[in-house]
Amino acid sequence: MICVLLLAALMVARPTTPVPEGSYLYFPATRPDGRRCARVEPYCPREGDLVLFDDELWYWHLLYRFPAMTEPPDHSGIVILRPYGTAALLESGPDNNNYVRIQDAIPRLTAFKGTIWIRRVKKPLVAEHSAALTNFALAQEGKRYAIWRLLMQGTPFRARGKYAGKANILYPRDIIDNHAFDFSDTWEDPGIWSARALNSSVSAHVLAREE
Repeated sequence: MICVLLLAALMVARPTTPVPEGSYLYFPATRPDGRRCARVEPYCPREGDLVLFDDELWYWHLLYRFPAMTEPPDHSGIVILRPYGTAALLESGPDNNNYVRIQDAIPRLTAFKGTIWIRRVKKPLVAEHSAALTNFALAQEGKRYAIWRLLMQGTPFRARGKYAGKANILYPRDIIDNHAFDFSDTWEDPGIWSARALNSSVSAHVLAREE
């Protein structure tokens, strides 16, 4: 999946598409009186967007914290366009599956049980780059999830371990914001996804994360 993310970082214009119903992003904002609030925007998946998941299961949190030395989110994906033009998510091992899968974007987001952050790509991909990302995704679909690489996160060979290779230095936590690596030239700040425009629990989550 890191290869996909690096590929997207090099891509920079495609026409806008209608915003689907039941798809919103929540961002922290400030009211005129200075009080903090959540700003809500409709969200239309666009190829190159980064999607970060936290299924909020204690055992994954424990694994990522000790000894991998990171924190949620614990899974990531990237939005692509299918050959016939619909937005989909490319993921390796979604929902503890053992394979790389491509799923329609909005149904996948809606069905997920947990918290989803999305970093929208700032500039739409040109047609050539969009096609390259699609072709890459199609070539990965059906491959087995790198389960041994996951298990290595509990050893000195983990991504941040003594014997780590340079290609495996990113965890999903590293791309949720610009603290570890600055992706601000390519992706917007993350928003929390929800299927509802008025979701008090998501609003509270957004504000709590800012504290």
